[in-house]
Amino acid sequence: MSLLSGCNGTGAGAPGGSGGPSGSGGPSGLGGPGGAGGSGGPAEPDRGRLVVPPGAPTATPGEKGALEALHGLKELEYSRERERMVEELASAGFDAPITSKRVLDVLRSVPRHEFVPPEVRDKSYENHPLPLPEGQTISQPYIVALMTQLLELKGGEKVLEIGTGSGYQAAILGELASEVYTVE
Repeated sequence: MSLLSGCNGTGAGAPGGSGGPSGSGGPSGLGGPGGAGGSGGPAEPDRGRLVVPPGAPTATPGEKGALEALHGLKELEYSRERERMVEELASAGFDAPITSKRVLDVLRSVPRHEFVPPEVRDKSYENHPLPLPEGQTISQPYIVALMTQLLELKGGEKVLEIGTGSGYQAAILGELASEVYTVE
């Protein structure tokens, strides 16, 4: 079992909690889908779904299309920023540039902006830590990449991460190892 101790801030009670295997399904506790109620009980609403109260105004089909187009443009912008970040991390500007193709490919695919609060999303792909709730931070992308590269994961490993934070590091690891266990 590989061990990774992440420096994802201090304090307890961050999203993600502790628990079993983690993959790249998105930031735990930050809008992921909720579960259904127990047997015979009412179903809980999905956390990531907007529920519009009866009688509330809704968008017209044209407005919905415009909103979807704006969302698509923002995702395209995030994709470009993510690519720029990866190129920066692989450059010779660091004492230890990131050279692992597997790590760089995963950094290209995992949307860091989904692991940070909305008020700092525009800074998601800058190479510095960002604030999270409960006084924590999400580690800067270079540190996440360097710690991951140093593990030299081949794909069949079980990884234990101490310090879940936002879940970003666990999502990166989940793309490179067979199992990831993370504890806050």
